[in-house]
Amino acid sequence: MPSESEWERAARGRDGRKYPWGNQEPDEARANFEMKAGQPTPVGLYPAGATPEGLDDLAGNVFEWVDDWYDDDKTMRVLRGGSFSLDARYLRASNRNWFGPVDRFNDIGFRCVREVIP
Repeated sequence: MPSESEWERAARGRDGRKYPWGNQEPDEARANFEMKAGQPTPVGLYPAGATPEGLDDLAGNVFEWVDDWYDDDKTMRVLRGGSFSLDARYLRASNRNWFGPVDRFNDIGFRCVREVIP
């Protein structure tokens, strides 16, 4: 899993975008949110929501666990990216949420990352 700072850098880019795709408000072409699809969808169905670097589904669809704790007691992990069941405010690249790492819901998932060595 990415660290929280890695996830946010991927979502905001070097230019500090409001959303992964840019600063335009979310719509049905960019992300799965507000129960518009009613469930999680396969990755890549919203190409207009990809980052300029080509990363899909960083906003909406399912929240993504990151490899950071939300609290000092290490009982809550950070979630990023929003989900299909919530409204557009959760899709902002700066938005943070949290849940216990043993909790399971159909709107929480994870993203695998790999280090690319030039």
